[in-house]
Amino acid sequence: MRLYLIFIVACILILSGCATSSVSKNYRLDNKSKEGLVFLSITVDGTVSDYNLSFGTNSDRKFVQFAYGTPASLFEKKDIDNGRVKGKIFAIKMQSGKYKVLRWGINSGTYSNSSSEPINIAFEVKPGKATYIGNYHFVSRKSSAMWKVDATVHQRNEFSRDLQIFKNKYPKIVETSIINSLPSGFSSKQIGGSTSHSAIETPIIN
Repeated sequence: MRLYLIFIVACILILSGCATSSVSKNYRLDNKSKEGLVFLSITVDGTVSDYNLSFGTNSDRKFVQFAYGTPASLFEKKDIDNGRVKGKIFAIKMQSGKYKVLRWGINSGTYSNSSSEPINIAFEVKPGKATYIGNYHFVSRKSSAMWKVDATVHQRNEFSRDLQIFKNKYPKIVETSIINSLPSGFSSKQIGGSTSHSAIETPIIN
């Protein structure tokens, strides 16, 4: 029993660690560096699971995760909390260059569910700038099979809302260095197609 509890606590800490941003509250952008920030939000309206998004290149992927109603969410501060819809703002440090949003996923129990089609949403990170790449909104529901969760994911321009939260979280970043990469009112429904299910191998504890 003791080993089981240790394993559960370790899993919670790992999952909550995956969901953190890569910069501190006092982070400052530097125009002379080769680095910039990617700024985005994940929101969920649905069922208990861990929701994630990966982006970058095939050889160098970044990964952010938001826990919705799971044990890991006990350690999560909700940046967005509007009834059923909850979410978080992320700021990820990356080298300047051109990248793509690659994949979304859901971890629920012993199943890993992910986008079934390529996403390939292109964006560019500029040195000394924070680039907003949108809100990724998961609408999820329980599948007919135990533990499985189905979802549709929408990319939306929620810049006005997300910018205010971002500035509160990172007050040293000046607004003139923040770029909104999406057109006003932009919304793209069901990116990455429908949900693709696969099983997760779980460790055996003696």
